[in-house]
Amino acid sequence: MWCALLSPEAARGQISPGELSRAHAKFDGSDGCLNCHSANRGVDRELCLTCHTPIRERIAAGLGLHSRPDYGDCEHCHIEHQGRDFELVYWGKAGQKAFDHALAGYTLQGAHAPLECRACHRKESIADPAPLLAKGVDLGRTYLGLGTRCAGCHQDAHRGQFGTADCASCHGLKKFRPAELFDHDTSKFPLTLAHEKVACARCHPGATGGAEGGAGAAGSAPLLATPASPGSEPPNVHFRGVPTTCAGCHKDPHQGRFGGKCETCHTADDWKRIQRANFDHARTRYPLTGKHQATDCLDCHLPGKPRQIAGFERCASCHADAHAGQLALRKSGGECGECHTTSGFRPSTYTVALHEATSYPLLGSHRTTKCATCHRTLPPTELERAGIALVRVAPAPKAAGPPAITQFRFPKSDCADCHRDPHAGDTGRYLGTEGCLACHALTDWRAIRFDHSVTRFPVAGLHLKVACLGCHKTQADGGLAPPSARAWATPRAVRLAGAPLQCTGCHADPHLAQVGTSCEKCHSDTSWGPSRFDHNRDSTYRLEGAHRAVACIGCHFRERAAGKEVLRLKPLGSACTDCHKSTIQPL
Repeated sequence: MWCALLSPEAARGQISPGELSRAHAKFDGSDGCLNCHSANRGVDRELCLTCHTPIRERIAAGLGLHSRPDYGDCEHCHIEHQGRDFELVYWGKAGQKAFDHALAGYTLQGAHAPLECRACHRKESIADPAPLLAKGVDLGRTYLGLGTRCAGCHQDAHRGQFGTADCASCHGLKKFRPAELFDHDTSKFPLTLAHEKVACARCHPGATGGAEGGAGAAGSAPLLATPASPGSEPPNVHFRGVPTTCAGCHKDPHQGRFGGKCETCHTADDWKRIQRANFDHARTRYPLTGKHQATDCLDCHLPGKPRQIAGFERCASCHADAHAGQLALRKSGGECGECHTTSGFRPSTYTVALHEATSYPLLGSHRTTKCATCHRTLPPTELERAGIALVRVAPAPKAAGPPAITQFRFPKSDCADCHRDPHAGDTGRYLGTEGCLACHALTDWRAIRFDHSVTRFPVAGLHLKVACLGCHKTQADGGLAPPSARAWATPRAVRLAGAPLQCTGCHADPHLAQVGTSCEKCHSDTSWGPSRFDHNRDSTYRLEGAHRAVACIGCHFRERAAGKEVLRLKPLGSACTDCHKSTIQPL
């Protein structure tokens, strides 16, 4: 029996407080006690640190839990002789989850606070496992080896784009995304105005996972060796090398015509708001000239419409056709630039020389006539009533349809279409002539070239010197046809028909009907004198002898009759004593 009691196993059982943990199993036996116990201290810390050199180094550096004075006794937490499967760490009565991690020199905050210990204390997260392995440490059970840098546990989601920069300078501990601490103003591209409202992923797309690249989802960066999602690589969001020019992100709507400095004309606040002072419209395919230079951008580039103007080569793209299609049949199709400039719609630049190429060349006095005299501005309905076809089209943007239209097309171009006939049609009815030009010239209305010999009253002698109005008197306007839509009014008519054929129709009878109205028997149209009168033929008193030399007034004396002085032609006495007084004295 004593032999049994004195055997090594029995002795060990008598003096050992219990089986050692698996980590210290090699110290089983009485000769192993002194590896941890000393004669005067029980569990000797220095003996522990003989093996646990990594702990010694941390204590010496003043790092971690073990360097704290109140944790100087190893047996305070590491209780042995509890059996092979004991974890060798005593967490206190509250257990592991109640451990104050701040005691270890790293306070758990944000998303770290609710994590299980082994979520971080994993063998994959140990930065340098070699010293621990050399000491036979089970990497799956130890709490040593973790650093405090983010990259010690988390994969670098930026794939080294920021080098060794501290993650905490951009990311908080609650969420990895968004990077709430990042100040974009410290980058090469400070965010201003509208850029401040753009989601990060719009400019920083991921190489995997589509345009968003996973950058828009909240959460933490994946732990080391842990994919972002099963079967995929962690998202690679581009931060370095992202273009800083406008064209690097935005499609150039101008197709390179204005270069790459968009900020010359546009602002980051509103692409549509143009910095007009900087914008040079001359670089476009439509340089601004004349009044276009003072036109507001939105007058042409309407809100809600495509910014690019199509077909701006023609004025009608923006302006309503003031002539309602009247000029569309011209070779140019009625292009406004033939007559107008951008300096103003009026005055027209259309010249007399250009008018010569039309169906109505300007001749004579027409060349000095104002355009508006013939091309009058009238209501559209009045022109249509005159037989002029108008193109009623919707007005172009920002251009109202004209309330009145200038006439350029004419159904006819005869004189009477513009001028009122002062002769009330007499020329056609009585003379058989057609058109004003049979008598009048375009250079001067009063320069008459009418051949009066074709009438019942051929003009000869002194009548050739008489103005037309000397015989064809003006009279009241009655009887004239109404003027056309553009005829200028003649205030009085000059009738041709009905002019008197007898002398007394124009001339007063100086003889007061003594010899009738056939003046031509005595007078001619070359002289008023009685050049045709033959006293011996035409009267009852023949002139003979000295009577032939006597002037008419010698016999035909003047007298007053009917209040007028008249030359007495007849009756006159034919006796000598009727004219001569007797000078013979009676015996």
